[in-house]
Amino acid sequence: MKFEKLGTYAPETINDLEEVQPLDIAQRASLARLNYIIGFFKKKRPDDFESFMNNLQKKYAELSTKNYCDEHKYDIMKSIEKLENLKKYQKLAIDNLNYVLQLIDVPENTDWMNDKVKVPQGNYLRSFLVPRYQNVAVISETIGREEAIKLYKIYRTEYAIQTGSETKHKYNTVEELRDDGIEERRKAKGWVRIESLENGKFYYRRDSCIWADAISDLPDNEFRYLAACYADFEGTKIHWNPHFVLTMGHTVARGDPYCSCIVHDTRIDWDLTHPLKEFWDSIWLLHDWQKKR
Repeated sequence: MKFEKLGTYAPETINDLEEVQPLDIAQRASLARLNYIIGFFKKKRPDDFESFMNNLQKKYAELSTKNYCDEHKYDIMKSIEKLENLKKYQKLAIDNLNYVLQLIDVPENTDWMNDKVKVPQGNYLRSFLVPRYQNVAVISETIGREEAIKLYKIYRTEYAIQTGSETKHKYNTVEELRDDGIEERRKAKGWVRIESLENGKFYYRRDSCIWADAISDLPDNEFRYLAACYADFEGTKIHWNPHFVLTMGHTVARGDPYCSCIVHDTRIDWDLTHPLKEFWDSIWLLHDWQKKR
């Protein structure tokens, strides 16, 4: 099997500027998810719901150290009036919004409600990845780590199904998946992938991941994986093709030297056995920066 290396290792890419609209990010990527997870937890663990909400409100009150909403006299109901679960907890919504703006590090005197701003790519990624991490940490604090991990996986799967985008069922074959954007991947800075395709299997080893780099300071490997990677399993079926199944054995977010992934087209390939580390190590030389993770 022939593999190709795509992209260039460039850790400084995380500091490249990206134009974002802060309020839009907060509403779509954090407040909407928070609304969903409140309803989900109440349905799945009603006996623990009061404790969960107390922990959730306490967590974001502690994390939020700058009150952007007060400074701009922002009415939080503009963002949550249609969020049936979250609108009952306005202080939590304010703290969550403030925390997202804090992670973005919105510049002083910015009209973050309307204007776009340029911020380091790492800030943008942290603005939605870190709240995901904090949410699973609160669940863990409430019901214990093992149960929290199981429950969060169910939540991420359900949320992916409920919020499937317009890219639903985008590819007919794994060849189409591989070919789409391949030239961009070859030129990409900060993302390195080793790819091959054979008999209905699209192999790729992701040697660098900016998403994982953005939250590498957070202490829990498993929570980082849940925040950054877990939705990919259901997303593969929803966004790409219902016959596609993703297997993943290693992830940079967990501290592995790479992410090892195969997209299987189950119309051709029913063997979902994921190769061991020896296979992934052998397909391309590992660099020193990978070994130090």
